[in-house]
Amino acid sequence: MDQYVETTNNRCFVADRDAIGYICNNKEQFQRAVLCLGLGVAYRTVINDFMHKVTQATNSDNIAELLKLYRQILTFNAGNYFRYPVDLNSHELRMIWDEIHQNWCLQELNQELTNQLTAVAELLRAEQDKHDAEMKEQQTQLVAEQAERDTKKEASFNRRATMVGVLLGVLSVLTLVEVTPKHFSDFTSTWGKAINTLIQVNPMPHEKK
Repeated sequence: MDQYVETTNNRCFVADRDAIGYICNNKEQFQRAVLCLGLGVAYRTVINDFMHKVTQATNSDNIAELLKLYRQILTFNAGNYFRYPVDLNSHELRMIWDEIHQNWCLQELNQELTNQLTAVAELLRAEQDKHDAEMKEQQTQLVAEQAERDTKKEASFNRRATMVGVLLGVLSVLTLVEVTPKHFSDFTSTWGKAINTLIQVNPMPHEKK
């Protein structure tokens, strides 16, 4: 009886391992105490389950599962886990819940889960940074490859243009050689009549007889 906590003048409560002892003469209040016990067991089960799953996903390097668990744990802590899920105005229920909460170390378990969640967030952030760096490197590589292709294309075009220019120059030289006889007399005899013909094409009206 030394472990029992007196909640009122005629009611006592104790939480020990996985059970509780509650001495009271009020059926409804006893039912509320049992509900508090059930909630405490549920909290402990969910927290332990989350911690186990996070450990497994971390060890297996399952980033998708870690991200899923991260969201689930945030939702649980934000909307389902409460330090005092009972009416604080109910003095007796608050005392009962404090005993259950302390007996199963729910605050310590939740703090450990929160620490684990922080580590998961750091891991996910590092993974995202790694992914971003890889994507940036791939983009840089694609740009460099495209620039290399453009450079090669431009160089190929320049080579072709140079070859065309050289070819035209050669043709011009050949043409010049062909239209420039070695001897002036040959030039006159060969091109004189053609030149005169060109000069006399389309004579002026006053030159016609």
